[in-house]
Amino acid sequence: MARLSSYYGAEINTTVNSGRHSVLHHAIKEIVTNNDFVVEYGINLELHHNILLSAVANQVENIPNNLNNLIIICGSGITAAGIIIGLKKFNKEVKNIILVATAPNRTEKIK
Repeated sequence: MARLSSYYGAEINTTVNSGRHSVLHHAIKEIVTNNDFVVEYGINLELHHNILLSAVANQVENIPNNLNNLIIICGSGITAAGIIIGLKKFNKEVKNIILVATAPNRTEKIK
């Protein structure tokens, strides 16, 4: 992405080792000035939770009505939560929902 940004005219002044949101947020605090605008990394669902969740939930209409197992890759839990909302919205019958975790445990966020 940095190479592509440079191609389109961006000037790269600083690089930071990749990390979770907290690492990146800490690094940007060291760089930002009063006249800068920071585009936050990630998705702000605290204030705008219905936008993404309802978009995902609406896609559930396309899955079969009766499933034994629904397997979901689960990182942040946002997609999983949207799918679970969609299952209820479209009255889908699913015997088992299996979340395959790829990040820290987000069970409480999903609930």
